[in-house]
Amino acid sequence: LTGAERGFLVVPDPDEKQGFRVEVARGTPGAEEALSATLVRETLATGRAIRLENALESGYREARSIARRIASSVLVFDEPVSSRCL
Repeated sequence: LTGAERGFLVVPDPDEKQGFRVEVARGTPGAEEALSATLVRETLATGRAIRLENALESGYREARSIARRIASSVLVFDEPVSSRCL
């Protein structure tokens, strides 16, 4: 669909230290290292999508996964789960 090398499905989880947990991770071995907790937490808090074509040139460049050059292009969005899906 997007041509991404890695992908994650995360769900809010107040019992987790980060405030969410990874349900599914796809991509290269160690793919979860590429997940930007900073971007996920912001999207979960605001409900706004974050799309970065060059994360290294964004205001998020200090986020660990981006600073370590693990993530370059990023898309994070909040997709509410309908009770019909459950």
